[in-house]
Amino acid sequence: MKRFSPRLVVILLVLAAAAIYSFSLRSSWHLDDNHTIVRNTKIGDLRGALAAALATNRGVGDLTFTLNWLVSEDSPAPYRAVNIGIHLANGVLAFYLARRLAANRRRGEWIAAGAAGLFLLHPLATNSVTYVVQRYTALATFFYLASALLYLRGAGGDRKAYLLSVAAALLAARTKEISLTLPFVLLLIDRRAAGGTLRRIRRVVPHAAAVAVIPATLLAGRLGLGESLSEALGQGSRETGEIGRGAYLLTQIHVVTTYLRLLAAPYGLALDHDVPIARALDAATIVKGLFLAAVAAIAFRFRRAAPEVALGAGWFFLTLLVESSFFPIRDVLFEHRTYLPSFGFFLALAALAERAVGSGKLLGALFVGAAIVLGARTEARNRVWKDEVTLWSDSVRKAPGKARPHANLGYAWIDAGVEEKAIASLETAVRIGTPYPEDLVTLAELYRSAGEAPRAEEALRRAIELRPGYGRARRNLAQVLAEKGDSAGALAEAEETTRRDPAYEAGWLLLARLRLEGGDAVAAIEAAREAERRGARRGEVALLAARAAAIRGEGVGALRELGTWAESPVATDAEDAARVVRALAGAGLQGQAIEAADRAA
Repeated sequence: MKRFSPRLVVILLVLAAAAIYSFSLRSSWHLDDNHTIVRNTKIGDLRGALAAALATNRGVGDLTFTLNWLVSEDSPAPYRAVNIGIHLANGVLAFYLARRLAANRRRGEWIAAGAAGLFLLHPLATNSVTYVVQRYTALATFFYLASALLYLRGAGGDRKAYLLSVAAALLAARTKEISLTLPFVLLLIDRRAAGGTLRRIRRVVPHAAAVAVIPATLLAGRLGLGESLSEALGQGSRETGEIGRGAYLLTQIHVVTTYLRLLAAPYGLALDHDVPIARALDAATIVKGLFLAAVAAIAFRFRRAAPEVALGAGWFFLTLLVESSFFPIRDVLFEHRTYLPSFGFFLALAALAERAVGSGKLLGALFVGAAIVLGARTEARNRVWKDEVTLWSDSVRKAPGKARPHANLGYAWIDAGVEEKAIASLETAVRIGTPYPEDLVTLAELYRSAGEAPRAEEALRRAIELRPGYGRARRNLAQVLAEKGDSAGALAEAEETTRRDPAYEAGWLLLARLRLEGGDAVAAIEAAREAERRGARRGEVALLAARAAAIRGEGVGALRELGTWAESPVATDAEDAARVVRALAGAGLQGQAIEAADRAA
């Protein structure tokens, strides 16, 4: 057989992955992309992003989003192009790192090609590539892999490579918290380097110091909020207080076995999996825990006979520690969390295949066949990410008993302008899960739009029962009551809105309108001015002030405020403007009514 060309294989794998992921360039924004990028008012602040890059745990990732924004603003395709480039670079790093780890095998380059090909083409990676905001994961993996590869070169005597490895470790730590495990992984892969255990530990001390900025930043942030040291340590090591550490650990036994299944047989992929919290050590948890322990024990047992397999298994379990151990995270399973660990799984799998298949040609055919199958699955998976409707429809099919996919599908249908399907999805969400007040209020707005006022009122009262101080729910209820002719009830509900949620400017604006409808112009002006102090736009307040002035017969004041409204960006409420004209005419100010009509036009 001719000498194997690693450069050719890397080029072919990269081209194949680039072609497959090119379908995602036409996809829309999804989920957290919106508040992290699209609606982030600080996204274009380059100076702030540069200052935060090495000062916050995700500063480097945020800096890349800012650079993207300065080039293409809110067009998603360039962001995904960068994500794809990072993924391709990770595939190249995976190849060279696997080749180095399998250097003692006669067909080590085949192992490296297999591991890199699986990494590049496996559909489980789509959550880290196509989902723009998960650049944090892909970019942290890039620095993580680079640090590991440079570390091995540095351990062999290349001082420049060693220093670059430490720098890459710091960049990884400033991209995502998963990088905290890097020193332990370096000790794992450093088994062949010169020196004993103590020397190997000394070699990773700078890397440990680099990633130590992760907990230090978290701790400093909590202490800055006035928490005690014990409180900061407790709260800083959890993302949610809704799940206990023990329950989270038990749940992760199920999650990690699911990750292994998804890597071995990638069917049932979804953005939002339905995973119940394991509150007790039941039979299923014990069986799965024993399975994971057996996998780890077998890998350790054959660490000398099959070191690449043991390294791969160790990499997989170690890199999952941050998100799959004692640190509770609200969403217990997300597919992007397998991105960094998957390198270890693919290394072990390729090493096992290399040992099991005697013929080099057959091994190559096996890897090519796997690449074709996985590539086709990845291409199909990227089509699911086309838009919010296709993505959440897929999640609903995969997790029909979970409320969140139904709710998000409802919002996707709203954006698509299909209100009937939006109502059906949101009704399902509030029926099968713990209802969120926000979903109930949105459902009420859809009912109101469809002319179903009684159902809208019922949904709003349910939302208020769940969250009595929810201003949006109370304001909308006041509107529904006003529309059905209950003026006293509407006014009382609007006043209760401003009492319970005084910062909600829309509540004050509605109160002003209702007071105007009741003829109390003075109280209406007070409410309108309070709305302006709370952040309401000047044009909205000016229109209400114009109506109040017209009701009081103050033609000059009404014209002045109407002019302010007409020049504002919110000069769209023609009905309110018409009310100003009618009020001026009713007060006998015919000339000013005509002038007001001209300004409103």
